[in-house]
Amino acid sequence: MYGNVEEAQRILRKYTDLDSSLLTNFLNEATIQVIELISTPIIGELVSYNSNLNRVKVANQYIADINGDKTIDSNDVLVQYMDSNNQLHSITVSSVDSELGYIYISDSIPTGVKVFATYRYYSKKPDWNEIDRLATLIAVEKYILSEILLLPDRWKAGGFSYSIDKSNILKILEKEIHTILSKYVSGGVADIDFSYERKDNYKVEK
Repeated sequence: MYGNVEEAQRILRKYTDLDSSLLTNFLNEATIQVIELISTPIIGELVSYNSNLNRVKVANQYIADINGDKTIDSNDVLVQYMDSNNQLHSITVSSVDSELGYIYISDSIPTGVKVFATYRYYSKKPDWNEIDRLATLIAVEKYILSEILLLPDRWKAGGFSYSIDKSNILKILEKEIHTILSKYVSGGVADIDFSYERKDNYKVEK
């Protein structure tokens, strides 16, 4: 999981009593969204195979983490070869050199077959601090849209008056979200969808 529960709680604490389990769920959702936003999928890329070094070379640098553990390894890629009957066979991956685009394999591959790789990649070397911050901000935004957006702007309780500028909070969050995303997303981020499903299936569009 990307993001930081404590940091999300720090941002939200002055606005609401926190449901920590719900916040953790939003961080898990944010992790999936961040992976999809900052990396590009490549499916079935025809790759070159070096039998001496027992590795394949993909076309892109910075092979991406796809399961949210911040480790880029055999769980993040799929390598297959096609036999003479056009059947695909998976190949055991031993390690991944994300930065150089090498995938090392432990199986032998028949001579003369085509080898394919499926993976995601980043447009730049990932900064995990930035990525954690991005996931945290998206989780906080999800929390606000789900749990806070329908609260009144002003209310009274226990003899005290309270107010919350929800639109300004969201603007601040989205400004930083877009700043981080712009480092990874080619062509800008204007069309990214930041709508979320509420728990009661009421969809909030921004």
